[in-house]
Amino acid sequence: MVQPFQMEGMRVAHVPVGPDLLADPDALAALVGPVPSSWAVLHCETFGSAPSPGLTRTLGDLAARGAALVVDATHTWPLPPVTRAALPAGPPVTWLASVRKFAQLPDGALLIGAGAPWPRVGRGTVDEAETRAWIAGDIESAEDLMDAQLAPAAMSPESRNMLDGLDTGALVARHRVAASVLEGGLAALGLERVSPPGAHFCTAFRHVDGPALVEDLARAGVDGPVWWPRPTGWVRDWPDDLVTLPADSPVAAGRVLAALRDALGEARMSGRGPKPPLPTAGEETPPREVGATAAPPAPPIPAGALAPDGQVRVDTWLWATRQRKSRSQATAAARAGHVSVNGATAKSAQRVHVGDEIRLRVDGFDRVLRVVAPLVRRVGAPQARQAYIDLSPERPHVGAAALGIPVRERGSGRPSKKERRELDLLRGRDSHEHS
Repeated sequence: MVQPFQMEGMRVAHVPVGPDLLADPDALAALVGPVPSSWAVLHCETFGSAPSPGLTRTLGDLAARGAALVVDATHTWPLPPVTRAALPAGPPVTWLASVRKFAQLPDGALLIGAGAPWPRVGRGTVDEAETRAWIAGDIESAEDLMDAQLAPAAMSPESRNMLDGLDTGALVARHRVAASVLEGGLAALGLERVSPPGAHFCTAFRHVDGPALVEDLARAGVDGPVWWPRPTGWVRDWPDDLVTLPADSPVAAGRVLAALRDALGEARMSGRGPKPPLPTAGEETPPREVGATAAPPAPPIPAGALAPDGQVRVDTWLWATRQRKSRSQATAAARAGHVSVNGATAKSAQRVHVGDEIRLRVDGFDRVLRVVAPLVRRVGAPQARQAYIDLSPERPHVGAAALGIPVRERGSGRPSKKERRELDLLRGRDSHEHS
């Protein structure tokens, strides 16, 4: 992001960030100093986080005293920038957002100037080659072509047509349902979420072994997990433990959480050798050994099986996730007091959401499930297992002897006639009946 400024010979200064990954207001004010008019301040709405009151005051003060304030709202688009509502009216602000990341367009960005007219831009042969590379999936080549030219280019006709026909409201709603599924799953796994609640761009969390975790997720077929390595030569603090997950769809979110749960389980196991390296771009996957088989991936949860508003009746969810054979059995279990939600006895019509803990009494034992996906339709068993995280305690093993049932030692052979008569007496039967 700062490379174009450096290539123009501008000095780029970095500001420490707080726990929300936004600039520390005191450090920003101290860096700019008494002459803000000689500075341009680039503020990023990271993960859609709103600036703190202190940062809002600092940004507004710097802009009012002459600093050029640029706000990158990529993680907020297509919703209005959260900084716009926080800043006082008056200071000029330049707003920008990359639309290709969220809407998955080949190219394009929005740029709203601070009261100054922007030059009319066109498209050249390099711009068309960049768009064709994006459409073909060759992202590296597309970014190389983009970096090779500093002059802005107009959005391609392909991207403009896609953007004009895009229902951004439905897209944001779908992403938010997926994000809520991811947030509930992260909470159930005990991971610290960094992105704010309701963020629709992506879901971020912290993990001490981010690189290995992202590699495991990539091996499991998860598209889009990201970990940012420390830049070469960087000596200041850097969030080495930050991982982001895509929030593209509720269906994909269930599969992401299943892969994440497996990856965390592998990370806790010991005694495994190093994994083979991932194939690089253009490199063929090495052939499998003869006789080696891989478990087929679990089928995704159909989009129509998920509650559009993210909430579902508890009896419907128990039936849809195959905890009960019929909806009426699930309703009867709730009416009998065998179902609780978050520690409180639940009625059959109680609504549950992602992250809720459901406790179901089954055969004298409690089954504890954390809701990962709000299922409203019954699905197959492999799909149903993606809709929850099983937190049930292990059932104690009770042997036959503990239940008062006579046990014959293995290898002692068939009972003799005398032993059979003793067994008949124990069971209250007359041995002469069988003679």
